[in-house]
Formats: sequence, structure tokens, C-alpha cells
Amino acid sequence: MAPNAMNFQLMVCATLKSRAPSEANRQRAQQLAWRWISQKWPRLISGNMDLSDGRLERSYPGAQLTVVTADQGDRWMAEVTEVARDSRQWRTQLVVAKGVDADVLALHTGCSQTGSAPLSVAPPKLLAAWTEGLDVHDANERAAGEPLWVTDESHVARFVDLLLSGERALPVITLANKGSSRYYGVDPQALAKAMQGMAHVACVNQEARAPLAQRIGLALAPTPGAARIYAPGLRQHASSHDHPLVRQPPAADSSRPQGSGSFRQMIVRCVCAVSARGVACALPQRTPE
Repeated sequence: MAPNAMNFQLMVCATLKSRAPSEANRQRAQQLAWRWISQKWPRLISGNMDLSDGRLERSYPGAQLTVVTADQGDRWMAEVTEVARDSRQWRTQLVVAKGVDADVLALHTGCSQTGSAPLSVAPPKLLAAWTEGLDVHDANERAAGEPLWVTDESHVARFVDLLLSGERALPVITLANKGSSRYYGVDPQALAKAMQGMAHVACVNQEARAPLAQRIGLALAPTPGAARIYAPGLRQHASSHDHPLVRQPPAADSSRPQGSGSFRQMIVRCVCAVSARGVACALPQRTPE
């Protein structure tokens, strides 16, 4: 069966905005996307890459690339489908588009979900390349791959503004320390770097946790040593089911590898699942025929 004929389950979704909209800015975003595609699928980037007629197609057995420009060049879309070694089929879609007051950069990755082995998902490196190469924001916070530190009342007010912002498109991973220690269950710096362009990472200390709980509800408050994932669209006193809490597996759970690395992987998988709900995704179901 051809890759495009499969039903794909969305695995990763991210939407970023660059507040310096211009044709040059969008071209830079496209160049970074091309570089990423060429590194992952070098055989698809060869020969004549002329897009003057608005469409480009490349393929080899098991992989296909389609690129389309539309709206007089204001919207650029790329789609790569490939068959992995385990016979699963993956589809990655990218969009660089002119928005009302910002350039919009979006990415979807989906999988056919065939096979029984667990899926390994992670933020595509293109997201970090976009945040490093362009002035990219989510709501009022820059997507920079650095933790946000919430340590007093003024920080809480700004953090709540981010959490409740209707413009927020990325999940927020919130860590809380235990007592007076700086133990968050996982290295905040390493996690923020791993999730760059995919999610914010915030560290809430004990002094800030109580006023934060008062603002958003105790059921949604961060828990020491765990990770609370706030999905976009958060409302005060919302159901905690929609904003999951990821806890470290018990030491007696021999089915899971122990250590902060495995806990970080659990957080990454949960964030990807939250993003895949499609709350803030801005891509079409398919690249136009």
C-alpha cells in the first residue's frame, strides 16, 4: 500500500510564530526546513529543485517528498512520507506561512501505527533550528530552550498569564522542587534543551507553588519531583485529566529502566501525546494535490 493511502495517527504537533514577519524571514524558515529535510532524507534532495511552477515532487522506494507554494508565495508546504524498517509508515508535514501579524511555522508528524513494538517519539530537530535561527515566540514568551524560573509572586503572575493565554500553542512542562533542595526529578536545563520549540519548561519553587495553586486550583498545581504538563487552552480550575501529571516510576517497577534519563523520556512522550490532540495545530490534513 502506498504511504499516502494509509490512515496516520498524529504523534507530534507544534506551531510557532515569528514576530518579525517578512518575505526574507519566511525564506529563512524555508531554508532551515530544507536543511533539515536534506539531513534526514538526503536522497530526496537532488537534481532540479526548481519550485517556479509552485510544486515539486521527489521519490525513491519507500519515501516521497512533495513541496507546494500557494497564495502567491505566502504559504509554503512540504510533506515527506516514508516506510521505516519496522514497516511503519510515517508522514511529516511542514508549513511556513504569512499570518496576520506574524509568520507561522508549523509541523506535524504522524504514524500508521502498524506493528506491536512501542513507538519512539521525540521533538524533531527542525523545531530547535527554527527557534535558534528566527525570532520565535509563543504567547508572550520566547521559545529559547531555557527554563522559566518561577520563584516569587511577580513571577507567578506572569507565569499564570502564560498558562491561561489564548495565544499559547505549546505545552508547558512544570517542575517543582522538594523542600529546600534543587531536586526537580529531572535536569531542567537538559529537558528545556531537548524540548526546544516543542514545549516550555518552568521550575516552580516552594514559595511560588502555594500562590500558583490559589490562582489555578490545587488539583492543577505542580507536584514536587513530578512534571505537570499544561496543554494549550488551560482554564482556571480545569480538569487535571487534560493537563496530566507525570511521576517517576517506583523503584520496584522492574519493567522500566530507572534514572532521570528514563523519567525525561516519559515526559517527552507525554508532551508529544498532549501536542497531538491538535488543539493548536495549523496544518492541513494533506498537502494539496
